[in-house]
Amino acid sequence: MEERRKQRRIRVARKAYLSDLDRRFYFFGFVRDASRTGCRIYTTEALDLPDQIWLYPVDLNVPLFGVVAWRRRHMAGVRIIPDPASVLGAEGSRMVVPPMPDFEEIEQNITARTMAQREARRQPAVVDDSRPDRLARLMRGLRSPINAITGALTLLAARAITFLPPKYRALLSMAGHSARHVETAVGAALDTGGRPRKG
Repeated sequence: MEERRKQRRIRVARKAYLSDLDRRFYFFGFVRDASRTGCRIYTTEALDLPDQIWLYPVDLNVPLFGVVAWRRRHMAGVRIIPDPASVLGAEGSRMVVPPMPDFEEIEQNITARTMAQREARRQPAVVDDSRPDRLARLMRGLRSPINAITGALTLLAARAITFLPPKYRALLSMAGHSARHVETAVGAALDTGGRPRKG
């Protein structure tokens, strides 16, 4: 572990896709802070990543087998494993490296999944008839633009490392955090029928 920490890391921001070992679910992300044995992955679905993944950097011609060593809300640390059998045993020794996928098809599938999730979040909550209609309509009206702002800030933050100085990246991070806080507050207000939570 200590040896890996001492390895030289290269700051990059390369587009990549990830999947589970069966290649049923795909995720979009950016490779950052790469080294000989691993990298960091920026993705809005970091908490949903499986423990073992296939990593498909768009500028490589072969997938990489990796193990998720840690994860946070939008970031995951991935350890690249040259020999899957060292992690998966006999199952790994029989594993066949998959071909590179059709990135355009994957992106369409991810976009469709994201739109479906957003549409589900936009559905009005079922509440009792005594809710204040005016406030509830206001909250529903705020939800779509707040989702758009949060998404735009997340995408911009993923690419900002390549062109923004640190102090501006910090401001961008604060803006994204505030947008997500407002998004959560609006969702909570809708869940309670448009009324603020007590205490």
